[in-house]
Amino acid sequence: KSGLSWQEVKRSRTLQDRDGVQTSDRGDALVRFDGGSELRLGGNTLIIIRQPRQSVFTRERLGEVLVLSGDLQIDSGGRAWG
Repeated sequence: KSGLSWQEVKRSRTLQDRDGVQTSDRGDALVRFDGGSELRLGGNTLIIIRQPRQSVFTRERLGEVLVLSGDLQIDSGGRAWG
């Protein structure tokens, strides 16, 4: 048994480690992170959220977003990426 289940979310919901967000062909979604960063997902997009872990290089707590399909737009809340 894979443990995979989907449910429609129309309002805000706190995402946990390994939660997925999937949009339909005409759907969209906004994912907000602590610290102000946002992801805007277009139609037919599937992402998986990974819990922040402390980087061995920078000592920062960094999360991951795995993009399995689709399009997304990133707003880093004014922080520089890279």
